[in-house]
Order: sequence, then C-alpha cells, then structure tokens
Amino acid sequence: MNWKKLSTTVALCLVLFLVVSGSLCKKLTPPETPGKPVGPDSTWQGAPARFEVTTTQAQSKEVRYVMNWGDGKQDTTVASFASGAKASVYHAWSDTGHYKVKALAILNDDATKASDWSEEATIRVLPNSPPLPPEIDAPLVAVKNVVAYFSAVTTDPDGNDVGYQFDWGDGKQSVWSDTLVGFLPGNTVWRDTHTYTKLETVSVRCRARDVHKTPGPWSDPVQVVVGLAGGVKWWWWTDDENQYIATTSAAVIIDEGKEYIVITADDGKVYGIDPDGKRRRSGSPVQPEEENEFEGHPAYCAATRHLIIGNSDGELYAFKPSLAKDWHWPGHTHEDSLTYVAWGTAAINGNKIYVPSENDSLYYFTDLGTTGRFEAAYYIPGMVDAPVIDAGGYVYIGTGSGQLYKMPPNLASPVWVKTLQSNSDIHSPAIGSDGTIYCGTSSGRLFAVNQDGTVKWNVALDGEAYRVVISPSALFVATGSGKLYCLNPATGSQNWFKQYGTAEIVTSPILAGDYVYYQDSDDILYCLRQSDGYLIWSCDCIPYGPGKKARRGKPDFFEGQPAILSNGDVVLIGADVMYCVAGYPERPLMSAPWPKWQKDAHNSGKASAW
Repeated sequence: MNWKKLSTTVALCLVLFLVVSGSLCKKLTPPETPGKPVGPDSTWQGAPARFEVTTTQAQSKEVRYVMNWGDGKQDTTVASFASGAKASVYHAWSDTGHYKVKALAILNDDATKASDWSEEATIRVLPNSPPLPPEIDAPLVAVKNVVAYFSAVTTDPDGNDVGYQFDWGDGKQSVWSDTLVGFLPGNTVWRDTHTYTKLETVSVRCRARDVHKTPGPWSDPVQVVVGLAGGVKWWWWTDDENQYIATTSAAVIIDEGKEYIVITADDGKVYGIDPDGKRRRSGSPVQPEEENEFEGHPAYCAATRHLIIGNSDGELYAFKPSLAKDWHWPGHTHEDSLTYVAWGTAAINGNKIYVPSENDSLYYFTDLGTTGRFEAAYYIPGMVDAPVIDAGGYVYIGTGSGQLYKMPPNLASPVWVKTLQSNSDIHSPAIGSDGTIYCGTSSGRLFAVNQDGTVKWNVALDGEAYRVVISPSALFVATGSGKLYCLNPATGSQNWFKQYGTAEIVTSPILAGDYVYYQDSDDILYCLRQSDGYLIWSCDCIPYGPGKKARRGKPDFFEGQPAILSNGDVVLIGADVMYCVAGYPERPLMSAPWPKWQKDAHNSGKASAW
C-alpha cells in the first residue's frame, strides 16, 4: 500500500471537510435595527395610516417587522420582505391623541433573531366620526348566474362624503365605490350589482367610509335567497339611437320551431324578440312615422298565421310571423288618404276577427290569407278594452257607460245588453269553464253574468277592478288600490286578498302552475302561491333598466299586459323598457279556463268549450 499517497488524500479530504463545515456552521445574525418609521404627521380616528419601514440583514435573509403603534397594540407583518426592501404597514387608531410608532425586525427563518427597536415616529390622531351603517335595498330573491341589483344609502355625522362596500355573503366583497366614482355626498344612493353562482341563502351587508377612509360599522344583514327565478334576465328597447320603448302587450308565437315575443314600440314598428332578448325581425305600417303608433295590442290568428294589429293611422294590419305585411284594411297607401281613426285590440275565432274602432263600431272581418274581407260592423258607443269570444262564437265587450254587450258571430244585432253599473267602465271580460262571464268595473265592483244576461253575483272590491283570470277552482282580480283578490267563482265569496306594495295594479294577473304573478304600476313583479297568497318573491324591475319614463295610456284604455314564455319566464311591458323576469321552467302558463289577459299566449280572447 502506498501510505504516502493515502495520507495525502486523507489530508485533502480533512481540509475540504473543515472548509465546508465551517461555512455551514456560520451563525445567522439578527437584522440591523430598522430606520425610523416614515409616515404622516397626523391622521383621523379610524382611518388607516400608512408607514414605511426598512432594514438590512448581513446574509441577505428575508425579514418581518414587528410594529408597536403606541396605543397598546402590537402586530407582526404576515408577509416577509427582502433585505433592504421597503415594507408598507398600516394601522388605525380608535382614539384621538399623540402616539409613538416604532419597529423592530425579525428573521423570517428564525424569529428569535431580532433587531433592537427603531427610533420612534410621532403621529397625531384627529377627531373624526365614521359614517352610520347604511340602509340597504336587496331583492328577496337573486337568480343564479343572473346579475342581481342592490342599493345602499347613509350619511356621515361630520357631513363628509362617503364611499360604500358590500359584503355579498358568498365570501366576496365589492371594491369600495369611491375607488370607482369618487366619494358621494351623504344621502346619495349607491347602486351595485353581483352575480351569484350557487343556489344558497346569503346574508348581504354594506358599510361606508368617509373621505378620510374611516370605515363605519356594517349594516344589519339582509337575507337573499339565490334561486332559479325572481330576477330580471334582460331588458329591451329598440337598438337604434332613439331607443324607443315597447308600448303594447306581447303576443308569444312559434314560427319555424322558434319562439318569438311580438310587441310594438313607439317608433311605429312591430318587433319580434327572441326569448333571450335579441331582436330578430321588425315590420312597419304604411307610414312608419313616430306619430303613427300601433294602438291595438297584437293578437295572433293561428289559422292564417297572421298577427293582427291596429294602428293610429286608421289601418288594421295583418303581418306574417316574419313581420312582412300581408294585408291591411281599408287598404289606403298614401298619407293623405289615411283615416287616422285608431283601432283597438282584436279577438280571434278561427279566421274570424272582431276588433273595435275609435269610431265606436265593433268590426267583423274574415282573414282570407292574402286579404282581409270586411263582413259587418255594429255601432257600440264607448267601448272599453278588448272583446272576448265564448265557445259558441258569441262576442262580448264592455262600455264606459256600464253596459256589457253580447253579440252574435255575425254582429247583426245584440243578443242582449246588460247595464251592470251606470257610468262605470266595464273592463275586458273573462269567461269561466261553465260559460260565466266575469267583468271588473272602474267603480270597484266585480260581476258574474250568466249566458242569458242575468247577474249571477256581484261583489264590491277595494279599488277599480281590472281584468279577471280564472283557474279551475278560483278567480283572481287585481285592483287600483294595489290589492290582489282570490274569490270563489261560483259565489264571489272571498278566499283571501293580499297587498304587498303601495302602487296600483292596472294589469291582469297570470296563472303559472300553482303560482299567480301580478305586476304593479311601479314595475314590480310579485309571485304568490295561489292557495293562500303567500309571497314567494318580488322583483323590482326598475333598477335593471335605463331610467323611469312617464306612462302613457292607450286609446282603448289599457296598457301593455304581461305575458309568459314556454320556459316560464315572465315578460313585462314596463314604463321605460320591456323586462324579462326569470320564472320557473316547470310552471309555464297554467292550463285553466282563463289564465291570463285575452286567455292565451296568442291573445286570442277565445274561450275553450265548456
């Protein structure tokens, strides 16, 4: 063995070991004492003040900082910082006074390695009151994956402007509103939106902070149920620069396997809208000018596949589902020859069309496909609302003098005329499963009339009684006082009544499954259980749209009525736009004697056989 070579190798290994072990055993040193914290000379009560601190460490190890704020509180940064890097730290003082702020540094890898305390910085905390807890407005129900709208308002005791932050209750919070739009004067309503992605019940809170960024306490929580219905899915007006609004009721039709919402707008055009709110088609009358609006509400003649709509230019129009015109009557084509005698809303029996005119005559036409043939007219002064047709083809319409007319299919002369209540508007009738005719009146009375014209019963309601809807076992009617009544259709006795808002109800309810919907004049849609009137949810549509406009009545004395789509969504003709509120797919229009205004999705006004 070569002992000399072996000893040399051992000696080299020993030297290498000593060098390596010496470097490994070198002790970590504490950080250097941080410099004096750099921050403002003064701040406000409750407002977070920002300080910067920095130090170095010999081995360039990361450090954390322990801050002593001088108010009995001390905290350590969660994050670590590189040697020589500036760290920003924040603190808010709850009491006024002068405070001494100092810092020390510890090694991130070994908290026992600490520096000495830094030199102290002094800060003065000035008096300031935080904003009061906001009052918040939240929907009873938010729809999963659909934007929900919220609002909050508060004041600051010192008169300062404020910003808002929502806690959405699903683990997320909004950004402070002042970072988006600046601080707002007290009592200014802040609106914000959030989209929930889970079916759950959440508690929503809001707080405010003033211009000094002093946050106030959280508001009382408001529970919101995240469900599948009860929120606006979309709203619509014309997509041109003028942004005209929908003015008449919606008819819902199927064309080439697709569903369309057909309405008219105050630009004198008729529109076809997809259930997702996209415009697919439009059509115009002879003179598509803004002053020539469609005054009658659309009704669909399924036998000829025509939408029948009356216009203020004096022409009655038949549009194809594509919204191309097939015919119009009397058929004038030049502005100087138009009569400008407006048409009301049609009722349709097969290809027979019955429609009132502003000249106080009820007209009867046969729709021949390419033309409309005038058959007869009968003078009925002061007609109100739309006519309806019973299973035998007889036509009923009310007047402003309190009379109800029953006309034969050929309109030759009345079968009978019944004065229900003098000088009261008789609103558009509804027909029950046994042929009973139900009429609301402007005086607040509701009448049930037999086929022979005798009154079966009448009851007094609180407020003007509008259009009736009828389930297999109950009758529902809304009033101008904001109440919804559920009555026994056989006797008129009251099952229940409910009032959930203060606004009047001028539209007809809709029956969907075991629910009843109604819309008030503030464009709030309510969903109630039919059996007892229990409120399932309400949806205030206005925050979703572009802004409130003045409502306008129609020549035939009623405004756009709500409709329901095959997927259960509810379409409202609002004061500013058309809204689509998420409904229940399993609860489309109820199979009932008269589940909505003008009976069905087509607005035909035609009763089924009894």
